[in-house]
Amino acid sequence: MSPPIPEPRHPSWARRARIRPRIRGPALLLAVALLPAGALAQDAGDEEVSPDGIYTEEQAERGAEIYEEECGACHFHDEFRGPVWDAQWRGQPVGRFLESIRTTMPADRPGSLSRQEYADVVAYILELNDFPPGGTELPSDPDELADIVIDARRR
Repeated sequence: MSPPIPEPRHPSWARRARIRPRIRGPALLLAVALLPAGALAQDAGDEEVSPDGIYTEEQAERGAEIYEEECGACHFHDEFRGPVWDAQWRGQPVGRFLESIRTTMPADRPGSLSRQEYADVVAYILELNDFPPGGTELPSDPDELADIVIDARRR
């Protein structure tokens, strides 16, 4: 027979364990009112651009072919989309993501693809993450992508 479970020292112990801090009244109104303003406020010199429209459909198609040929043997598509990918890359510049892939992949010969091929693969991964294409190809120079920041997509 197992030993009895000890009673809490205070009768309200179990109830207090479930209490979560709450924002009430004026503090709640202030938080709600300031949230959009804070989310949208940016310095003119710190403008961040979303990856929407920074690659073409054709570039993503080329990237898909390169991915299947060069990456598909080791990686699944799900590694590059969804909450895990969002958590790792959300808030990071697209150029950093491009350089990360270029300097580490393929694992047996990093940097062996052309800069354009790496940019095409990044375009394909952006497509996997529901960033819409546009009329201009994703540049292969990471410096040109420094102000374009990956944001989370809602699925």
